[in-house]
Amino acid sequence: MRFLTTIFVGDSLSCVRRGFYLKVYFCNQLQRVTLKMPILIDKHCRLHPSPQDGTRLLVMRYWPRGATKDRFDMWLPNLAPSPGLLKWLMDRSEGQKWAPDDVWEHWSMLYRREMKLQKDAILDLRRRHEEGETITLLCSCHDKSRCHRSLLRGLIIESGCS
Repeated sequence: MRFLTTIFVGDSLSCVRRGFYLKVYFCNQLQRVTLKMPILIDKHCRLHPSPQDGTRLLVMRYWPRGATKDRFDMWLPNLAPSPGLLKWLMDRSEGQKWAPDDVWEHWSMLYRREMKLQKDAILDLRRRHEEGETITLLCSCHDKSRCHRSLLRGLIIESGCS
């Protein structure tokens, strides 16, 4: 593998980016720093793939109507809310487009509880994230702040802290 970028700062510090790692030489001592790539959640599942997406993971319980398999690298329905939890949220949204804040907070807690059963899948995503893989979580929600993807991204990032 060839070096992609070399930066020299003064006489005592030099940085070399190689793949997803940054090798930093400070006073001739090697320090290795991992560059973490993002976990993206702001893309709708029906938008066309782009090179910046990295690995495109569909995290919906049901396959989106009209979507073809070539738009996704993997379908992970177990990381989506269960049918019962989706129904619970719809029943309490009272016909509104978005659930009230207190309903969303309680629903978030229930979703996190469900995801404790998916610890292995979340840890695998955490490992891939730490290795420098860009991951895009996709579903059909339009508001990323009220979507399980925002919660799932938090679980992936937090999973290494236990």
